[in-house]
Amino acid sequence: MTDDEKLPPWDGMRFIHSIRQHWIVLLIGFVAGTIIAGGQMAGALKSGYELIFPKPDALALAREDAKDKLSRELVESIWRRLYLSQNFLARVRRRASDSEIKEAWTKLLDSVEDMSSKTMIYAVSLEEFYNERRRNEWESGIQLDFTKITERIVNFRYSPAVKKLEFPSLSTSALTNEENQYVDATVKEINEMLTRLNLRIYHFASCFDKKNQTDKGCRFSAPVSR
Repeated sequence: MTDDEKLPPWDGMRFIHSIRQHWIVLLIGFVAGTIIAGGQMAGALKSGYELIFPKPDALALAREDAKDKLSRELVESIWRRLYLSQNFLARVRRRASDSEIKEAWTKLLDSVEDMSSKTMIYAVSLEEFYNERRRNEWESGIQLDFTKITERIVNFRYSPAVKKLEFPSLSTSALTNEENQYVDATVKEINEMLTRLNLRIYHFASCFDKKNQTDKGCRFSAPVSR
């Protein structure tokens, strides 16, 4: 018997009939193979993308959140103290009621206390999240300027002229012409110091923006006084 005689005759109709009966199985197998192959391809592409553009890990995200929080809190603390300093001076200049002047003074002291209690936290955090120059600008620049201005405001507040405005019941006379001139001149002088500090603060705060963090874009500003 030859090899051809051993093989059963090919039945084309039976083959077609078998395909018709099992076309669903064949289709499912084809789709499954396609999905598997596609999934492998997608996985490979995803792995390659993450290799080139890695996702930030949880630690990096936490650090970035802490950095943003510090920046916002610091800027808020700075601007609050600046505003309350100007507010106190404005009420004295306008010869406001003693209750308004006392309220402005109390709020200013609260802002000074709040910033002073966080000075070292801000300094260390600025160096950690940014660089040493940012810390120096805070410690040796803005903080010192605030100290000079606050000392000037404190001396002004305890002057005989301002005492008459804040504690009228303790005085037997109104402000003299000389005292009025002193109040106006001193308010103007301190406001000029605050204006220079305001520019320095604006420059300092703008450097929190990454696009401004360059050698030419973020340098020390001029102090409020020489």
